[in-house]
Amino acid sequence: AAEWTNQTLNVTRCEWMDNAGSFSGRTSWSRETKAADFQARSTLNAKQFLEAFGFGQTLTDLALTSPPLLELSGSANFAGTVPRAKVMGRVVVENFTYKTVPFLKLAGDFSWDGERGMLRGLRLRHESGELTADLLDAPNDFRLNLESGLEPTVLRAVASPELSRFLGEWEWRRPPVVRLT
Repeated sequence: AAEWTNQTLNVTRCEWMDNAGSFSGRTSWSRETKAADFQARSTLNAKQFLEAFGFGQTLTDLALTSPPLLELSGSANFAGTVPRAKVMGRVVVENFTYKTVPFLKLAGDFSWDGERGMLRGLRLRHESGELTADLLDAPNDFRLNLESGLEPTVLRAVASPELSRFLGEWEWRRPPVVRLT
């Protein structure tokens, strides 16, 4: 459902369903100010969706057993020579495999404004434990708080070759607790 009034496009309802989930959203764009805002919620099969539009390589190493939940809201301004966007949202992915490592759940909130990015309340669960993190990446400011109870050998498959070799030199009777600030 959409309308065009006073040089403004309002898509008040956009819905799409596939065999795995659904997408719903709304957006508004002003031709006069070149500003837009949007809101969306998706449980579509993200991998199939990206493959349909030629972006399948983005999630090559990811195998999903259920569709992820993705909630987004934000705004954009196309008035300048470089478009500016602000996005915030939430993602929840359950029972997935990254490369060869099966995970139980990934969830967290994020935001990005073109200069600053933030992850908040990130939780990654594996049968051996859980990793939690908060991250702020801004000009002249980087902050990371990480706490992990994951078995380090789990990370070997997703780590750089150097870190993978380092982790392979250790044996763990139980997962260590790692806190990094």
